[in-house]
Amino acid sequence: MEPKKRGPMYKHIEMLTSTANQLWGNEALMKYLKTGVFTYKHPLGKVQYKDPDGKPGCDFFGINHYARGVLDWNFALTSKCSEVLLSDMGYPIDPHSLYKAIGWASQLKVPMYVMENGGPFDKDDTRRTKWINGALEQVKTAVRDGYDLRGYHYWTLLDNFEWNFAYRLKFGLYKWDREDPSGKRTLRNGAKVIKAWYAALPSEMQQVMESQAGKPYTNDRNALPQDSRAPAEASARAHSRAAATAPKHRYWRPSRLQYRSSFCLYLHHSSRWRL
Repeated sequence: MEPKKRGPMYKHIEMLTSTANQLWGNEALMKYLKTGVFTYKHPLGKVQYKDPDGKPGCDFFGINHYARGVLDWNFALTSKCSEVLLSDMGYPIDPHSLYKAIGWASQLKVPMYVMENGGPFDKDDTRRTKWINGALEQVKTAVRDGYDLRGYHYWTLLDNFEWNFAYRLKFGLYKWDREDPSGKRTLRNGAKVIKAWYAALPSEMQQVMESQAGKPYTNDRNALPQDSRAPAEASARAHSRAAATAPKHRYWRPSRLQYRSSFCLYLHHSSRWRL
């Protein structure tokens, strides 16, 4: 989170957003994964833990990203630029913030997946199209820039029960008519663009990855050189230490969970599109 502006009128917002970011715990988690030391500070004290085995193992890192939070002087959610559109939750549509999140996560030097990315746009469904186009452009840019990003999961396929908002917020690419006994599902106009993205991205990413790796791309484990396979019994800790020393931007580090599997695209709610 961040204040809309800096200055005397926003000092209280600067303090609030700084505290909120600390309480959210991203930096505490990152420090633990890099060092094995977990320190979480909160208003009543702090929680601290040191892994006796040192740095823990990490086969891949999942990124849940929806938006950056921007607060105005009166604590209202807003955006930094008047032309930036907002989702129905009041968050700005800021695709580049996804790229920055990918860059932040890359410091672990392990494969990354965008596990959740989407938003509610029932008030103006054209904003859903802008969101999808913007987010997936950033995915393409990140891979081309050398980030080891291997997949993108959109949240979500169908309208879902969204915590304290219940069914009021419409995250789904498909509208779900809960009053219809057949559970009728209709693809929203603003979501249709994602079908073209999902059809094109895997082959585009394959070409980029082949040029980056300098070798043919395959999702066939048996096609890998024998010495590049991670033994099934290898520990996650040993794998992570080996991966940390791998050459930068080398896409095909062996993993206990994945062996050169193709760039994957998902729709949440137990449905996967891999085209």
